[in-house]
Amino acid sequence: MKKGLLSASALYAFLGCGLLLSHASFGQTHVLPDFTFYRAGGHAFGRKDLVVGKPVLFVLFDPTCPHCQRAVRHIGEQYTAFRKAEICLVSMENWTAINGFVATYGGVLKGRPNVVVLRDSVGQFIGRFKPMKFPAMMLYSRDGKLVDYEDNENTVFRLVKLMPAAGG
Repeated sequence: MKKGLLSASALYAFLGCGLLLSHASFGQTHVLPDFTFYRAGGHAFGRKDLVVGKPVLFVLFDPTCPHCQRAVRHIGEQYTAFRKAEICLVSMENWTAINGFVATYGGVLKGRPNVVVLRDSVGQFIGRFKPMKFPAMMLYSRDGKLVDYEDNENTVFRLVKLMPAAGG
């Protein structure tokens, strides 16, 4: 009995650690990674194109995702809190879907000078930023360090509260 219990405990510990390690390996990058996304018209946009000295909020969205729709709408409602940050709205979908999403849910974000709409046509975001699910909202400080990661449309308020810590 003791031997069976010990074996079960060892197996549980091994599997438990494996799950923790595998979960940790999918954690978000703590430093803003290099990337190349594309603006409408096919113009490349990378880390070097971000405004130096400003915090940046990346939002990975799927145009058909109701959580993404609400998240972007909430960010728009809180635009004044994000006005000193660069906001990068990123999707892997086609431009027709992206533009329709921004037109419908972007609200006051549309046409703002600090808002960039980008397409990840080669699927870099997931591999480089390591989000867990849609919508992935990542706030990076002005020096490129991850301040917060949120993937729940109802936690945009946390990003708002952290804007001063990000330098915005």
